[in-house]
Amino acid sequence: VLQREAHRTIAFSTQLPERDVLIACDHRQLRQAITNLIQNAIDSITERTDGESRPGEITVTLKQDGELVVVEVADNGKGLPQDNRDR
Repeated sequence: VLQREAHRTIAFSTQLPERDVLIACDHRQLRQAITNLIQNAIDSITERTDGESRPGEITVTLKQDGELVVVEVADNGKGLPQDNRDR
């Protein structure tokens, strides 16, 4: 919600499962990790230099894959430089 208010030119959306997903984790660390990923997505969008005129979009997806829970943060930002993708 705070990110949405601070970045009104970026469209935020979520894709969540119909049923609740329960995981055993440190919720503070998980929240911090997701916040960091969202901030990286915001930075990637705001740093576009290719004349991109499309509005920024960030989608956070939560899904269960068997016993695993997957959190994805996708954006239409500038992307990673080719030489840093293997890190």
